[in-house]
Amino acid sequence: MAETVRLLAEEAIKGREFPEIVFTDGQTGRRATLIKGPDVWEVLEPYVLAGRSWDTLKKSYPELDAALLRTAVRYYESYPDEIDARIAFNQAG
Repeated sequence: MAETVRLLAEEAIKGREFPEIVFTDGQTGRRATLIKGPDVWEVLEPYVLAGRSWDTLKKSYPELDAALLRTAVRYYESYPDEIDARIAFNQAG
């Protein structure tokens, strides 16, 4: 119960900071998701793997507007460990 309360409080804080991001459940647990799109880590994976290249990010997700991509990057800057862990898990296969 205490862990659930902690998680919900943490998500509420993140949600106030990043209103374009919601938290969803899935096979690999709860994760940050863009309100109009995919998981934040998915969007950021090519960006991170390309050495934080903005051009790579824009080319990888042309359907997402620049403001939403900037939100994803800001989220990464605030919570890099969370996103890096998801990317590493995905890369490990």
